[in-house]
Amino acid sequence: MLSVQSAEDTLTLDVHIPDEAKLGTSGELLALEALTTTMFQFDEINRLEVLVDGEALDSLMGHSELEHPIQREP
Repeated sequence: MLSVQSAEDTLTLDVHIPDEAKLGTSGELLALEALTTTMFQFDEINRLEVLVDGEALDSLMGHSELEHPIQREP
């Protein structure tokens, strides 16, 4: 984890993912689900922005689409 910032209802996580930690499609989806489930348990967080090395990439690990920001499901 490079940094964590909170502003209004959005939590921004900036992470670094080394090549040896990159997972396949299922692993990437599981990692994103774990992040959203954990962060959205807090009522004050409605949006989660995940950056990789400071950039808003299309995918966390290259397999599935990453929304910017991820919105809490109603």
